[in-house]
Amino acid sequence: MAKDGKTREGRLLEAIREVTEGRSLQETLARLLSEALAGVGGELGWIAVVESEGMRVKAVQGASALSPGSLIPFGKGLTGAAYAAGRPYYAPDVSLEKHYWKVSGEVRSEYLVPLTASGETIGILNVESGRVDGFSEDDREYVAALAGLASNAVALARRFEDVSGDLETATLSLAERVHALEAMSEAVRAISGSLDLDTVIRIIIERARDVLGADEAHLLLRGEDGGFALHTSTSLSRGAEVNIEQGVTGWVVRNRKPLCVPDVSLDERYVTWREGTRSELAVPLMDAGELTGVLNFESSRLGAFSAFHEELAETFAGHVAVALKNAALFTGLENARRDLALTEGLRVASEVAADIIHYVGNKAGALPQTLRLLADMLRGRLPADDENLALNLIDLAVKASGEILSIKADVLDTAKPLNPEPVEVAPLVREAASELGGVNVSLNGMSDVKVLGDRHALLRLFANAFDNAMKALAGTPQPRIHISWKQSGGEVDVEIRDNGRGFPEDLLAGGLIPRFGKSGGSSGMGLWLSERIAARMGGRLFIGNVSGGGAYVRVRLPAVTCDSQR
Repeated sequence: MAKDGKTREGRLLEAIREVTEGRSLQETLARLLSEALAGVGGELGWIAVVESEGMRVKAVQGASALSPGSLIPFGKGLTGAAYAAGRPYYAPDVSLEKHYWKVSGEVRSEYLVPLTASGETIGILNVESGRVDGFSEDDREYVAALAGLASNAVALARRFEDVSGDLETATLSLAERVHALEAMSEAVRAISGSLDLDTVIRIIIERARDVLGADEAHLLLRGEDGGFALHTSTSLSRGAEVNIEQGVTGWVVRNRKPLCVPDVSLDERYVTWREGTRSELAVPLMDAGELTGVLNFESSRLGAFSAFHEELAETFAGHVAVALKNAALFTGLENARRDLALTEGLRVASEVAADIIHYVGNKAGALPQTLRLLADMLRGRLPADDENLALNLIDLAVKASGEILSIKADVLDTAKPLNPEPVEVAPLVREAASELGGVNVSLNGMSDVKVLGDRHALLRLFANAFDNAMKALAGTPQPRIHISWKQSGGEVDVEIRDNGRGFPEDLLAGGLIPRFGKSGGSSGMGLWLSERIAARMGGRLFIGNVSGGGAYVRVRLPAVTCDSQR
């Protein structure tokens, strides 16, 4: 008999009927707890269900510091002991229990029964009494039977939640996949609708985030020199050179296959690019087996990218690689067409200019001597002030005619046949730099580096470059020129770097043509002539500004190697 006079069998059957009536989990557990306390004469009790952070109280009866929603840590009190052991725990005198956690001043004995399902503890049913040894063996068996009903109720509710959650997730996942596929189709149509490289890159950046639902997307493109330029929709500079030897992207570059990181905090390969990133996905761009770039996606959500997203990103990356290749080919053809037109125009202009220079040069050849004779004739025949003015004007005319003759010599030099031979760089540079004065000149390079070229033409090339640097240093405090050279494979780079005023932006954007010059001097043809000399020897000339002030001229020439000397 129960302590209220009803048979326990009858009360248990009644509890079973109520459990199967379709009540909510909260109502069911509250009903079972009430029955447990009434059946064994307990004054206080609660039922808690296991969650990720601890055990969440679902039902409470009696005066307690606990309430529905309270969280009991896993290791707390006798509850923790019962949970850890996975079996009932009876404390006939709680004052003797070192792990006892006091939530009511009237408790003398306590009985805890784990709720289990499939061998896993999913909760705890607890009954307490104000009497020492307040629960007999029969009482504990009855509470255990009710705990079994509570276990079934919790397990059933969880299965229902799992099925409902799976159904909701499946529905949501299907909708997300449809949206992602539609976004990718729209993006592919957009990037395929243009052959302008800059436009294609911009569209890729704008659409990439939508395809995968990412917070940020980055496109890294490999350049001819093997480096990577970063294009992104964030505040990072578009087209900026970046070092990607490390990080998720670096791993993709080395292994040439996708990498999905659901939690970047747990992956040692991750390197922070953007604060707040929780997950990352990167896929390679491949063209004929060669890696041409990387598409990178970041999200502030954990596990934001699934296997579906990885497959989708790979498909999108394939379209991106093709679109970029087509745009690059078209852009290259357009640039070649413009360059051809410019080259033809320059060829015609150069021929005309050469004829004019040759004609003017011939006429100017006798000018210096004639002007000097005129100066001698005027000396002593004019008032002092008039004589000084006349002599100064004649001096300026002599210098101008000298420059005309120098330009003529430079232009004609570039047309002379070359005599290519192995030339040591170190003594060549030192000879060309020997005329530099009034500046701090430093040299740095290996002594055994040789280039294949015409020594006389090379001296003219470097003399023009040094003259350009000297003019740029005019008015610069503590002027410096640093000359360095190094060999890399079959090429030698000689760089002249100064701390002067730098190249004008329009010159850097438009390239070297005869009418431009860094220094703003009288002819502005020095670097253009140097570029022509380098090209005739199979080399190239590069110009640029230095961060922090100054400029550089870099001459790249064919190196003399063991193979080239055979």
